[in-house]
Amino acid sequence: MIKKIEVPFSELEISQSEALRYAGVKGEAHESLLKLYDKAYALLGEFAKPRAVYKCIDVSYFEGGVYLDKDKIESLGLKKFLKGAERCALLAATAGLEADRLITRYSMVEPSMALMIDAIAGATVEALCNKLCAGCFATEPQRRFSPGYGDFPLDYQRKIVEILSAPLNIGVNLTASIMLTPSKSVTAVVPLKGCN
Repeated sequence: MIKKIEVPFSELEISQSEALRYAGVKGEAHESLLKLYDKAYALLGEFAKPRAVYKCIDVSYFEGGVYLDKDKIESLGLKKFLKGAERCALLAATAGLEADRLITRYSMVEPSMALMIDAIAGATVEALCNKLCAGCFATEPQRRFSPGYGDFPLDYQRKIVEILSAPLNIGVNLTASIMLTPSKSVTAVVPLKGCN
């Protein structure tokens, strides 16, 4: 069964240090950068609509990889990551098209603001996934593996989007080169201790 979740931006634990790292800030951020961060954070908080969709499926194993439900995936990296789990969740999450529109709008008039909004939107998706891992999936935050990591074929991203009806459910689509749109979106496989 497919489940959809929308989490208010204000309920996410967005890491300022992670967002600043995404923005290319090394070391301690200057006061002017922190002011820019606060302004970008407030703007994104007004417009972003973080949401996700997931489905819990069975996992089985063979010598060279795993079966995710009936899909055979040749990936020793994914097999090692799942560590014998019998169930996993296929997940798609996004900061939303609204975040992309905000980034585009500011890129034309205030590129530094666009860069900061982009960075915070990236951290927003991470925070959303962490919240789902800890809550819905009863696993550790950041315990997920995405298509394109190591030997996990990027092409499986297509399958996740299809299985989850991600375009219909949360507005996440794929380009011809298998990149996700909106840009601040992810797909992943999460090993399960539980699935709510």
